[in-house]
Amino acid sequence: RPSVMGITDDIKSQRALFAKKFVQDTGAMMLGPLCWIGNELHLFDHLASQEDGFTYKEFATVTKCNERYLQEWLHAMACATWVEYDKETKKFSLPKEHQMFLVRENNPNFAGNCFNAFRIFNECAPKYLDCFQNGGGLSLDEIHPDIGGVVEAFTGSTQKFRVAPLIKDFIPDLHDRLTQGIIAADVGCGVGHAVVALAKLYPNSKFFGFEPHGASYLRAKANVLDTFGDEPCNVEIVQETSAGLAPGNFDLIMTWDVVHDLVDPHGFLKDVFNGIKEDGLYLMNEVPASSEFEENMNENYTLAYALSTLYCTTVSLAGGGPGYGACMGDRVSQELCTTAGFTSFTTIPRPCPLRIHLVKK
Repeated sequence: RPSVMGITDDIKSQRALFAKKFVQDTGAMMLGPLCWIGNELHLFDHLASQEDGFTYKEFATVTKCNERYLQEWLHAMACATWVEYDKETKKFSLPKEHQMFLVRENNPNFAGNCFNAFRIFNECAPKYLDCFQNGGGLSLDEIHPDIGGVVEAFTGSTQKFRVAPLIKDFIPDLHDRLTQGIIAADVGCGVGHAVVALAKLYPNSKFFGFEPHGASYLRAKANVLDTFGDEPCNVEIVQETSAGLAPGNFDLIMTWDVVHDLVDPHGFLKDVFNGIKEDGLYLMNEVPASSEFEENMNENYTLAYALSTLYCTTVSLAGGGPGYGACMGDRVSQELCTTAGFTSFTTIPRPCPLRIHLVKK
């Protein structure tokens, strides 16, 4: 129905809806630095330590932080509904349902280190302007010296706590082979969480982690040392690309959230094809997305496309790669594997929590 200004009520309603969303989303963006501060200072951990919560003064005492800053931090977190506020006791607390994502200790669901991405990508945002205007990309080291830490924050808990149980629960034939003893490689292993977890669970198998990025390679080596000490163990980390895979040497090759980032995914997968034995298995993990944008067009994929812009796509384009992006999807994954020479491509169905393709010659 037209208004006196010629603007329909429907347009007014849509404007109001977007204004509300604009305020909410902008508030969420501004919450990012506060979340990072909360994680760095263990404020969420402290809030979880006392079920009935804390007053301002009590929280300042236990955290050894400035009370005035904590007041504003708690106000923001309460308005965002991350933290609960009891009007009668005037105490703030962290709901148990939220603790599983925000509290560190021995927690496979801990996601707090993701907040470091806000700091890092905000710092280096100006670097992307030239890429947007002129194409090209940023390599890992050009993005930020601690970019490996960002990747670890988003993938580390999954690889550390879920990969090994997942194989046992959803790929029983592979579990049996690993139990008996095979040769396996994790290519693009990052800081090594997945390959170390598998080596620990399957002591009769020999594992190799391939990681070309220098800082990530060193962190993977340290991860092995932290897990196994100085004693000989069944996992070895090498600073190599897929070109270092010995032909026909591996019973199992794995990639965990890797292929869509690559400069040369075709050459990489050809190396994988050549590296596995005739009866071997390539286990390919990718983001659970469709190759068609229209099927991903909802708020659940906002984070995936944002990270893809700032990391996955730009890293590939920096080396002249195709820049498939995080959401390249099952169709593109299968096409890439077929081009490399593989003839069998199946996807583990739900309730498997990760998108995993079982690929064979």
